[in-house]
Amino acid sequence: MTWSYSRLKAYEDCPYAWYLKYLECEQGESNFFAEYGSLIHKILEQFYTGKMKRTEMLPYYLQHFYTDIQYFAPTDAIYWNYYRQGMNYLCEFIPISRQIAAVEQKVEFELDGRPFCGFVDLRCEWNGECVVDHKSRTLSPRSTRKKPTQSDKELDSYLRQLYLYSVPQKPDWLVFNCFRSGQVIQEKFNEDAFERTKEWALKTIFTLENNEDWSPNPDYFKCKYLCDMRYLCDFRDKIL
Repeated sequence: MTWSYSRLKAYEDCPYAWYLKYLECEQGESNFFAEYGSLIHKILEQFYTGKMKRTEMLPYYLQHFYTDIQYFAPTDAIYWNYYRQGMNYLCEFIPISRQIAAVEQKVEFELDGRPFCGFVDLRCEWNGECVVDHKSRTLSPRSTRKKPTQSDKELDSYLRQLYLYSVPQKPDWLVFNCFRSGQVIQEKFNEDAFERTKEWALKTIFTLENNEDWSPNPDYFKCKYLCDMRYLCDFRDKIL
């Protein structure tokens, strides 16, 4: 298997969903949130590759929101909230950088002989070399507290993705472009966090390779609205 951050994170989220997707090779279903994120990612990719002008971004979004997003949001309020946030982001859009090194760059590397791959949304210059990931999830900048907050822990969890992308080429900064909130979070590359991420990846793979228990991790919202395997899950009726 070629490993990736998403495959490791998927196992942490739910071993049974991972089993269905990667061992039984089930196709599964997309969802509102994934399609929404894909639409914004596509627009940003087109802009940063020079295929779409700044003035064309919002009209494209308005035209394709109803055609590219086929799944329902959990509520009408969420649907229209996401719609407005995307519209506001593109109305007030400011490029992260004009010095673009790569867009949707495929990175391939090995950890302890295990092949990995991933796709960097954006590599650019911004007070140094940056690896950027466009995120629909609203993350919070790191707090100044000595004891990490829950938001800090969540940020560290997502930073694992960018640290893995940094294995072939270490950047100066790791950046999350949280487009729904308009928040850009910039973190200095940290060697200790980099090493911890590699340890986490190898430990997760070891657990996977030796796993015999594929029990689910039930979570009502994820199971009902996010999981690709939600309509194939044998535990769906018990969870929902």
